[in-house]
Amino acid sequence: MKNILRIYGLVFLLLCTVLFSCRKEEFEFIGTPPGQTLKANSTVANLLQRIALKDGSPDNLIDGASCFSLKLPVTVEVDGLEVIIDETEDYATLEELLDNAEDGVVEIQFPVTLILPDFTETVIATSEELDMKRAECPMGDEQDSDIECVDIQYPVNISLFNTITELTTTTTIGHDEALYGFIAALNEDDVVEIQFPVVLLLSDGTENAVDDLQTLETTVENVKDDCYEGDDSIVNEERCNDCEQTEEENCGSCNQVFLDTWAQCTQWEAHLFVVDWNNIKKDYEDFSLNFQPDGSILVNSDTETYFGTWSTGLEEDKTILNIEIPGLEDFNAAWKLYEIKEKKDDIVDVQLYNGFDTLHIQSTCEDGNPGSNNGKNPGEELMDGSWEVGSYVNDTVEEATDFEGYVINFDTGNVVIADNGTPINGLWTVATSNKRLLLNFNTAAPLDRFNKNWRFVSVSDTAVELQYIATESVIETLVFEKL
Repeated sequence: MKNILRIYGLVFLLLCTVLFSCRKEEFEFIGTPPGQTLKANSTVANLLQRIALKDGSPDNLIDGASCFSLKLPVTVEVDGLEVIIDETEDYATLEELLDNAEDGVVEIQFPVTLILPDFTETVIATSEELDMKRAECPMGDEQDSDIECVDIQYPVNISLFNTITELTTTTTIGHDEALYGFIAALNEDDVVEIQFPVVLLLSDGTENAVDDLQTLETTVENVKDDCYEGDDSIVNEERCNDCEQTEEENCGSCNQVFLDTWAQCTQWEAHLFVVDWNNIKKDYEDFSLNFQPDGSILVNSDTETYFGTWSTGLEEDKTILNIEIPGLEDFNAAWKLYEIKEKKDDIVDVQLYNGFDTLHIQSTCEDGNPGSNNGKNPGEELMDGSWEVGSYVNDTVEEATDFEGYVINFDTGNVVIADNGTPINGLWTVATSNKRLLLNFNTAAPLDRFNKNWRFVSVSDTAVELQYIATESVIETLVFEKL
């Protein structure tokens, strides 16, 4: 009797195994070809989850990081003006406000709530806490996880069969957060069938309907890097990746457009300068940067003069401005060009970034004639003939004799030549709407005493008078007389 029961038991177990296997096979393969079921941790599942990740780049203008976003509404201040950001359309309004702001820095009112890529939220109480979160993000152009060049057109219908519980559920996925959570919850015992076709929305505006998982995987792999994802520390909707485009195609970041702008303007001042999340613009308020065509930089402040170099290039289709100025380490970097903007009053604003550091430099490229110069254009007058030092008063002491015998010519290309039998080359430029003359003879004594940012006092056909205020009590006066 026991043997008969044992035989029945074995037959029952065998039947259960066969029935279970058949049911699993039936779900997997009836209506779904082999290899077309979505499995946890598969390549196509990971790609879908990366598409669904929360993109944190649209609000980079505020939080300076693309690995999280701020939960709206959020309140910020710009130049003391309180601005409430209620919806994503307000980002464009904020950018326009910053373009015309004196300070150009966004101050966030805390606390704020961050939305992380997996849609979880965390409250940030101070700017120091926000800095710590930023430090966890990929820096500069490092690759982040989310795929922004492809979107899914929702809804998407999905059937899930669990081989342990033998339960089948049907789910309608209606947005990225739901898709991310569904894939994150999958385990090895789940077998998923997606109802095709699934429509992929590509970055060029086209729609691509795919009919199976293999085509979906191949399509996403082929196009996932086809667009600029805007993961820099600033919003950039006008960046172009093809630097053969022209200015007419609204490609403000193309290399040739950049070089053309640089060639037209030699006088630049820092309008916005953020390093390590700190606005250091005030440290350089009296500094003027003069980029010469030969690759040299002349930098003058009210008290100091610096000499450096600059060059441009392309790196992964991005225009790079390399700056090296000994003594001014904050400027020294391979800055990436973000955008060139023409603002009101003929001001040109060149916006640069390096990782999360930001430098905006501005120049007025239109020539103007200050009234004190009697209608004379200082640059044109200086280039019209040869000059000598008629007077050089340094703190009430006349020192013109130190420059006897020097014949000075202001040439094209911002080159100035002082010749007393041995020519010495320097750099010159007329800046700040013709109100300043910047000179630099590097270390060539005694001409290096002219390395200053001189203010025009008067300009005539026969003489040019300049003044430099070293301190409230120390004033230098330099007069060039025409030979």
